[in-house]
Amino acid sequence: RHSMADQLPLPFGWEMRFTEQKNLRYFVDHNSRTTTFQDPRKSQKGKEGGPVEHHGVSIQYERSFKWKVEYFRKLCSSNIFSGHIKISCSRDNILEESFQQVMRYKPEDLHRELCIEFQGEEGIDYGGVA
Repeated sequence: RHSMADQLPLPFGWEMRFTEQKNLRYFVDHNSRTTTFQDPRKSQKGKEGGPVEHHGVSIQYERSFKWKVEYFRKLCSSNIFSGHIKISCSRDNILEESFQQVMRYKPEDLHRELCIEFQGEEGIDYGGVA
């Protein structure tokens, strides 16, 4: 049986291997140059004895896919700024002109919605110019 901890990444510097004869799983800690049959993801304490999360691993290694998706969505929603950045450029020099205009903005302004207008072409782009 596989537990939830089996799906988590190994701590930094650890590797999982299998014995040749019985195909038993063991773990190599390259940090301390030791081996063990105990899964480091299932330990009740981290190396520093830190607190344990609900998956039974230290908070430092609590990085399941579900957690990553939830955290990504939280970051996306928290980076929404009002307003937009408008860039106007020609199709002939799109790279150079757009780069020069983007470089004029402060880094925090680049979190806003990006609106690109091609000179001589009017239209609304909702997945394609209308």
